[in-house]
Amino acid sequence: MEKTKVYLATPYSWGNNKGLIAKIVNWWRFYKVTKVAAYWMGKGFNVFSPITLTHPISKFITLEHADWLEGDFQWIDACEQLWVLCQPGWQNSDGVRQEVTHANRKGLEIKYLKRGGKSFYNYSANEWF
Repeated sequence: MEKTKVYLATPYSWGNNKGLIAKIVNWWRFYKVTKVAAYWMGKGFNVFSPITLTHPISKFITLEHADWLEGDFQWIDACEQLWVLCQPGWQNSDGVRQEVTHANRKGLEIKYLKRGGKSFYNYSANEWF
């Protein structure tokens, strides 16, 4: 049986994306989304996490936000579902908004992952971290 292909969206950049605090926030978001992707892969889903892929790559190349999104849209097109990991700032994230809009246009099922709230799945904090 083929696994469900899931695109895992989450906010990444913080503020103007410069300085030590931005680097810490970016790293923490990368860590959390990678841990969640691993969790769901272990549950049998084929999860693509763009932040997990591009965070290390971004240390070697500088691209504009639009360039990253162009690649993200191609990955979304290859998936059956888009899940949003609702880390702090997700509701104000331009990238997440554009990813969700693109997935809606393509007719993908969209689910929101919120820790401890009423959502697609509920977890204890220990399941993620």
